[in-house]
Formats: sequence, C-alpha cells, structure tokens
Amino acid sequence: MTKSRIVELVRLSLIVVAAFSAATHSPATLSASSTEVVEWQALSAEQRKVLARFAGNWDNLNQNRQQQLLLGADRWLAMDATQRQRMVRRFERWESLSPQQRQRLTRRWQAFKALTPEQQRRMRQSLRHFNSLPQQQRQKLRQRFQRMSPAERARALERMQRRAKQRDSTPDRS
Repeated sequence: MTKSRIVELVRLSLIVVAAFSAATHSPATLSASSTEVVEWQALSAEQRKVLARFAGNWDNLNQNRQQQLLLGADRWLAMDATQRQRMVRRFERWESLSPQQRQRLTRRWQAFKALTPEQQRRMRQSLRHFNSLPQQQRQKLRQRFQRMSPAERARALERMQRRAKQRDSTPDRS
C-alpha cells in the first residue's frame, strides 16, 4: 500500500471515528466551551494535519460537526501505530460495505450503546466466548442460527440471556 493511500485512509478513518463519536456523544454531552466555533488557526499543528481535508471548508462547518471532527482527531492522535493500523483496516472494511449494510451496522451500534453497561458487558463476554470456539464450531452455530425462524431466534436469544444471567449470579466456586 502506498504512503498516499495510507494517508488518505487515515483521513477517511477519521470521518468514521467522528461518525461513531457523533452516535455516542450527543451535543448535550459536550461542554459549554466545546460548543464554540473553533478557528482553523487555533487548532494544533497535529490536529490541522489530521483534519487537512477540511481546511478549506472548516469555517463553514457547524459547531457540532467541528467538535465531532476534533474529538475524532484527538482520538486518532492518542492511538499508537497498532491501533491506527487496526482503524485503517476497519475503515477499509466499512468502505467496502453497501449503504444498506452500513445502515444495519449503524442501527446495531446504536442499539448496543442503548444497552445498560451490564448488558454491554455480557454481550462482550458472549462475543469473546464465541470467538474462543474453534472455527468449525462457530460456523456450525452460525448456520444453525441462520436456519432458524425469527421466533426461534428470539427464543434462542432469550435462553442465552437467561443462561448468562445465571452464570453471572452464581458465585465462583474456585
């Protein structure tokens, strides 16, 4: 991959970071000082470099959009090389999705963010458990789930949630 392609992917990934940031940070959560318009020259050199594609239009962006982009730039700047590479790969995957797939993922992300912290923790734990299974077993489970009717899927999900709650409420007997 060429250096210019990497730079472009970095900049585009910033947009994705800002979009997800917008989904998780409502304008009401921004501090009073962060709702002010920020002049391009007031940005740090690093922020200007990351946000370079917006330089010509920066003053025309609304306050919330500027803040979202700044939040994304700051997150990007705080990442190490490994995290940035992971973000580039994620952006490449995102870029390859159809608009319908992107909408579906966005809705799922928003639904996840609407869960309680405990529900999010259980979801992450379940995903880690699923990912720890052998690939063949994961594939069988996916196929089985895909063959289920919507009602069967709902019942299966309810059973899994009950089991997870039971596991969580059972004292560790180590």
